[in-house]
Amino acid sequence: MRVIALLRAVGIKWAKIYETEDWLRKYTGVDRPFASERLWTAVHEVFLDREGELIAASLGGQYPLPQLVDMYLVPVGGLTFSQYGLADSWTPHDEIMLRPNVQFGAPCIRGTRIPTRTLWGMYEGGDSVEFIANVYGLEPGQVREAIQWENRLAAAA
Repeated sequence: MRVIALLRAVGIKWAKIYETEDWLRKYTGVDRPFASERLWTAVHEVFLDREGELIAASLGGQYPLPQLVDMYLVPVGGLTFSQYGLADSWTPHDEIMLRPNVQFGAPCIRGTRIPTRTLWGMYEGGDSVEFIANVYGLEPGQVREAIQWENRLAAAA
């Protein structure tokens, strides 16, 4: 779901996400392609990285023109994969990590079990970044990253 939230945040429409998922399932033969494949995004499209070759998954498997895509290509990155080929963690920002076995996959400050939503809730409730950082033993930059991340998620919803 977090990969889908990221795709929405960069402007990819729901219909295109559904079409992309359907094509990826057929092409790769896996039930959860957003959790098992290395994906990139550019210019409102989703690309599958197959052994270093990009395929436009959101365009039904077309091969993109590299010179047009390279300028805009961004990895749906920060995914690490288990030995079974499934994503086992995602680091969408330097200070934020999602792991299925930590806080049930909720976004947390990297290296902690502190959910970004908790920090964002305190900030929205009127607490300062410095106060929140002090309470949790974090750097203010980590708290700012958490707030920015939660704001992006809210904007994508």
